[in-house]
Amino acid sequence: MLSPAEIRTLFIFLAGFLPAFILSLPAISLGRRWGWLSTPRPDRHAERAVPLSGGGVLCLALTLPVLLFDDGWRPLPLAWAFTLLGIGDDLREMNPALKAALTGLLALAAPWVLGTAGAGFYPLQVLVLWLLLHAHNLIDNMDGVALGTGFLTFIGLALLSDEPVLWGAVGATAGLLVWNLPPARIFLGDGGSFLLGYWGWVWIVQAAAGLTPVTVRILPLLILFALPLLDMSFVTLTRILRGSRPWIGGRDHLTHRLGRLTGSSRIALWIWLTMQAGLIVMALFLADAWF
Repeated sequence: MLSPAEIRTLFIFLAGFLPAFILSLPAISLGRRWGWLSTPRPDRHAERAVPLSGGGVLCLALTLPVLLFDDGWRPLPLAWAFTLLGIGDDLREMNPALKAALTGLLALAAPWVLGTAGAGFYPLQVLVLWLLLHAHNLIDNMDGVALGTGFLTFIGLALLSDEPVLWGAVGATAGLLVWNLPPARIFLGDGGSFLLGYWGWVWIVQAAAGLTPVTVRILPLLILFALPLLDMSFVTLTRILRGSRPWIGGRDHLTHRLGRLTGSSRIALWIWLTMQAGLIVMALFLADAWF
């Protein structure tokens, strides 16, 4: 028999999973009907047109568990703002400098909106959010990578923070991941990848609250985001060394290199997700050892 707490956790999971899983089908249909599709390009992994409507679905699926099972509504307006910003970029590609500036402005506002600006380390909060936004945007470069990483990350955060509402995020990413695994039928787009970074940041801040010292309370949580941050650092550095502009897309991400090394993008995906699962185990071990 499940305990009342376990039953509640199951309902929270389903509140995220069911909307994401069910709404993906009409979102796929509408994306095709409205021409809201990814464009196959030589510098992108996708070789076919796929609906970019996953961001809106993920936003709704992440919102519902918070509204139903949590009184912490303060992160929601910025979640919707990041989704709309990303959808705007998906529909009409923004100048990279403008996109970086707009995400920066929202990142500056985020600690104030969330109520953590007075908790100290305001510049670090802003920097971490901005980096997580763009790191998750960059790893959305192959079927299943960004969503699979987010799914595992939210599991790790849920286990580390003991926040039941996080299981709603696990459910939301799982429901959409069903349609995003290769061959993907729906893509996150910027509207969805920004959400992964934003909600990850929200729960880092909330999970870290009340624990001391700061370096100890943050490190196990940041380990969960090591792969996206590593990939962003790697492609930025290698592009600069090649004389390329780091904000221009390409097939030079770690996932692409794994795909070429193994001869299969599917194998590359599972290697990547296995590494992410390993980081979760490491973070849990460190948290257990320190706390």
